[in-house]
Amino acid sequence: MAKRTYGKYSGKNPTEKLTDARQALFDALLADMEREGSRWVKEWSFPHPPMNGVTGKGYGPRNTAMLMYAMRDGGFRDPRFATFKMASDKGCHIIKGSHGYPIERWKRMLVSKSDPSARLKQPKTQEEWDIALANPDYKAEPRCVGTFTVFNAEQMENTENLISVECFKPIEPDRVADGLVKASPCPVIETPNDEAFYLPGADKIYVPQRNQFTNVESFCRTLLHEMGHSTGHPSRLDREQCGLKQNRQKYAFEELIAELSSVFTANAIGLDLRGVDEDKPLSGDEVDAMSNSAAYLKGWASQLKDPGGELLKAATRASKATDYLVKDCFTPSLGKEYFKSMELANETVVETDMEQGGEFEIEQDGSEFSLDELCEAKCDEADIANGDDCAAILMRCEEGR
Repeated sequence: MAKRTYGKYSGKNPTEKLTDARQALFDALLADMEREGSRWVKEWSFPHPPMNGVTGKGYGPRNTAMLMYAMRDGGFRDPRFATFKMASDKGCHIIKGSHGYPIERWKRMLVSKSDPSARLKQPKTQEEWDIALANPDYKAEPRCVGTFTVFNAEQMENTENLISVECFKPIEPDRVADGLVKASPCPVIETPNDEAFYLPGADKIYVPQRNQFTNVESFCRTLLHEMGHSTGHPSRLDREQCGLKQNRQKYAFEELIAELSSVFTANAIGLDLRGVDEDKPLSGDEVDAMSNSAAYLKGWASQLKDPGGELLKAATRASKATDYLVKDCFTPSLGKEYFKSMELANETVVETDMEQGGEFEIEQDGSEFSLDELCEAKCDEADIANGDDCAAILMRCEEGR
C-alpha cells in the first residue's frame, strides 16, 4: 500500500481544501517521477478510472486526476467513490477513522462578456437561463465554486447497493498492443532501433519492435505516450509542438500531457501498467526529458501561485487526448467491445462537461451552495475520523437548517 501523504482538511474552507489537495497531487507525482523515472505509472495504474459508485458514471479530467491520487494515496484498487450523503442513502457505512478526499465542484455560471468579474444574479430555472442568454453580453461558463468530499468504497461497509464492479477484468496485453497499432491516429512504425518518438512533421510514430521490450505492457505504455503526443497534431487537437525543445517549460508541459494521457488511456481501456519496466527505448531526448521533467516542473512550479492547479490544466489536456483516442480512434476502428472497459470509459457525467473549460478561479461565496450542499460540507472526513455516527451527523445537519 502506498504511503499515505494526503493531508487532513478539517476546518478549512473550500479554497484551502482544494489548494492543499492539488499541491498534494503535484508533490506526489513529482516525487514518483524523481524516484521511479518512467516507471512512475505503476502506482497510478488501476483496473478502471475513478467513478461515481452510485451512478456508475465517470468524473471529469481534473477530478479524475485528484481521485487517481486518492487511490494511490490510500492504496485503493476499487474505483468507486461517493459523498457521505450518497453513500448513506445507499445504506453504506463509512468506516471509523476514514478520511475523505476533496474534489472540485463545478457549476454553470452566468457571466458578462464585457465584464467577467461582475457579480450577476444567477438563473435558477431553464426559462430564466433562456431569458438571460438572449442577452448578447451574457454567456454560460463553468466555474469551480467549491468542493465535495468523497470516500472510496474500500472505506465503506455494506456496499452491496453500490454499482457492481464485476465487469472490470484485465485485458490481454497482446490484444491491447494489436489494437493500439491498428487504431492509432497516425501510422506506427515498429523498427529494430533503440528509440521511440513521434515526428510531428511526418505525423508518424516510431517504436522499437515488441521483442525489444521487457514485456508487452511496456511496449503499450511507450506507444500510448507517443500516441498522446500525436493527438497534438494540427489536424487533431492542435497543441503547440514545434520548437518545444528550445523552451524547457513548454517541453516539460507537453511531456506531462503525454505521460498523463498514457495513464488515463491505459486505465480507460483496462490495461494494467503495474508490470511495466523502465522505458529505455524512448528517444534520447525523451529519456532526458523524463529524467529531468520533475526538475523542470519544480522550477516551473516555483514561479506559480498554484502549481497543483497548473498540473490539473495538463490533466485536462491529457484527458482531451485520451477522449480523442478512445472516441475518435479506438471506437470507430475497433468497436466498443474490443476493450472491456471502453463502454464505461465513454460514459460521461455532468462534472465532465462542466470541467472541460477547466481553468477558472474558485468562487468563494458560500451563498452559492444549497442547504443540501452545506449539509454535505458539514459531513466531512473530520466527523468520520472522530468516530461520529453517520445518522447523528445527518441529524445535526438537519437541525442546523
